[in-house]
Amino acid sequence: MGCCESSVPDVIIPDPEPGQKCDVLIKPIGMLSRDQYVYQDKDDTKKWLFLDKAGSLFSNPKFYLENFVRDDNKKGQMLCAATIEICELNKCSKGEHVDSDASEYSDSSIEGEVEVTVEKFKWAQKLKIKFYSDREMSKKICVLKVKAKGKAKKTTVTTTTTDEEGNEKENVSSSVDKKVKKLIYKILELEGEEEGKFPDVDLKGKLKHPEHELKWKGEGMFESRIEGNKVHVETEYKHPGLGMLMGYICAKELAPNDISSNVHIF
Repeated sequence: MGCCESSVPDVIIPDPEPGQKCDVLIKPIGMLSRDQYVYQDKDDTKKWLFLDKAGSLFSNPKFYLENFVRDDNKKGQMLCAATIEICELNKCSKGEHVDSDASEYSDSSIEGEVEVTVEKFKWAQKLKIKFYSDREMSKKICVLKVKAKGKAKKTTVTTTTTDEEGNEKENVSSSVDKKVKKLIYKILELEGEEEGKFPDVDLKGKLKHPEHELKWKGEGMFESRIEGNKVHVETEYKHPGLGMLMGYICAKELAPNDISSNVHIF
């Protein structure tokens, strides 16, 4: 976690009030940092909050959104915390076949036989994002389920060469191509809201388009989108910390490329 790396601004901006309109930019505090600053009014002179991240996507990471009113341990007061939990991965084989045209995989400088085997799969990855009001993550306020469906293709190229003495040698290389074909979001728990009337969370735009053309929207809770290495989040929710953190995680941590690059198919 990166609290010790962040600097306290000269002027500490008060925490957002419930229902206050917040229009923020969330961006890394440095080129290689996982931690983020939250800037009020999309103005990078108005450092407002600090987002501390621990762990990587598929290792159940934790997030801590806090202000700059620090205690003796250099930790700010908590607005919202969250963890991403990997629930299950289902995959089914669509079979494999030997590519009859191996010419595009062969190296003209190497004499030998080339065999190309292609395996295809469908997969579904389930995740849960649990949100809390405290650093200890004992007071749960929301659970968001995310289900990603996709396809994967593994191409294995086997090249067999024979040396001057007649000894055969095999060289095997492989590559994997994964794509997310569908993303489904569903709020399972939300403090203060009646079950069955939880807001919808949707991804606007086509998954095959660049991620900066996508927009995430939690009805009445947040809107977020990617702007380069930054995330733009708007919220007027009664729990602004939850709106900001959910918007950030959906756009930056669980975007289609994040999921497809980390899902373990093979």
